[in-house]
Amino acid sequence: VFHDDLLPMFHTLQLLTLSYPLYDVQLLLMDDAEPGDFLFLYGVHTMHKPLLKFDIKAAGNAVCMVDAYIGLDKSMTWYQYGFHEPQGPLPDASITSSHIANFVNATRTGLNIKQPLQSSKTAVILSRKQNRIISNELQLSTSLAQQLGLKVILISLETHTIKQIIEIIGAANLLIGMHGSLLIFSLFLNPGSILVELFPYAVNPDHYTPYITLAGIQGLIYHSWRNMDPEKSVAHPERPWELGGIAHLDIKSQEKIATSP
Repeated sequence: VFHDDLLPMFHTLQLLTLSYPLYDVQLLLMDDAEPGDFLFLYGVHTMHKPLLKFDIKAAGNAVCMVDAYIGLDKSMTWYQYGFHEPQGPLPDASITSSHIANFVNATRTGLNIKQPLQSSKTAVILSRKQNRIISNELQLSTSLAQQLGLKVILISLETHTIKQIIEIIGAANLLIGMHGSLLIFSLFLNPGSILVELFPYAVNPDHYTPYITLAGIQGLIYHSWRNMDPEKSVAHPERPWELGGIAHLDIKSQEKIATSP
């Protein structure tokens, strides 16, 4: 949502109109996706509620447009996710920390979030509830509080709204989370903050680099940690493939995955 749509959308709006901070345009999403939990984010920067392809079909009549612009300017993306080649940073990415700061500030304004005067001594742990779970969250929280003197806040999509997550992370100076899409919220860390990305057993940080790339762009201090102990990893091979399961594969492939370092 943020990398592929919202950042390019915001930049495209800047190119097309000067009516900042709220752009007087009507967004039309022409894929076949159902409205999801993040649809409201597409309307944060515009005066009008976004329309879906379903809305056009439901109208039943021809829809006339005075001006129409198709597609998004993708110069504000920094990563390709390996659909046609091994994933990695875009070699010609032109996005800068200023572009990110403009987007972050506009998003905060659109969500009515006040910018904190300065980052507090707060560590935020991104808690996942379905997969790639940090099994010792309590121990991690206690250690951060006792050894570093930090206030520790656990947040997740199940317990916090998007607005709350953005607001809390914007006031923190340390963000910790398992490798995954939730780490895109590091966009809202202030420059100079610390981002720690945790990698599960048998997942090599060198092969999955969207967030170290982002950290370098926006001036974050990045660290990765990789679990190298299989005894401290809980596998769920029986789960469906979209949650990391391997039961749908043939036996030989399952054995190869299970025994890989």
